[in-house]
Amino acid sequence: MDRWIACLIAVFALLLLSGCVQRILRIESDPPGASVYVNGEAAGKTPLEHPFDFYGEFEIVLRHADHQSKRIVHAASPPWYAYFPMDMIVEFLLPIFPLHDVHRIEASLQKTGKIDDALRKELDTRVRSETREGDGGTKKE
Repeated sequence: MDRWIACLIAVFALLLLSGCVQRILRIESDPPGASVYVNGEAAGKTPLEHPFDFYGEFEIVLRHADHQSKRIVHAASPPWYAYFPMDMIVEFLLPIFPLHDVHRIEASLQKTGKIDDALRKELDTRVRSETREGDGGTKKE
């Protein structure tokens, strides 16, 4: 009898480890190759597939040479199968059918042409101050 209980516990533990929903932010830009920052952290260059674990708001900043930086706030809302009790069934009982929840974000960056370094620093400072991770335009001492 103890052997069956141990087997059931082992099977249950394996089911808990097998998540079958992949959550992805697919970020594309025109022109491609823009640097991507998700919630203040560098994530890579476009086109980019950035995995995430929890739904909610994501702050995405795109930067590219000779183009204006762009800030996007994307609200990733959960699909119908991410609510209780369906989430338990999808996450733990159906690991053989992986689901892909892809949130597609497309942005077009405007070309600015050649600008001097002083103006670029001012623009970068303004973009940083508008982000959540920025210092709000104030200097910390």
